Amino acid sequence: MLTTSSGFAGIDGVFRFRADGTNERGLAVLRVAPGGGQVVSPAPKTFEPGT
Repeated sequence: MLTTSSGFAGIDGVFRFRADGTNERGLAVLRVAPGGGQVVSPAPKTFEPGT
């Protein structure tokens, strides 16, 4: 089912569809630095708290 609460693993992080047609995404946060992008916070692997 496409509205499963656990979501799906995508190329750039997890995502899930909500019953109202919107989506929720868990993406990484990067910082722009002179040598290139630096990961400040990696993308979550699940929507479960604490993972």
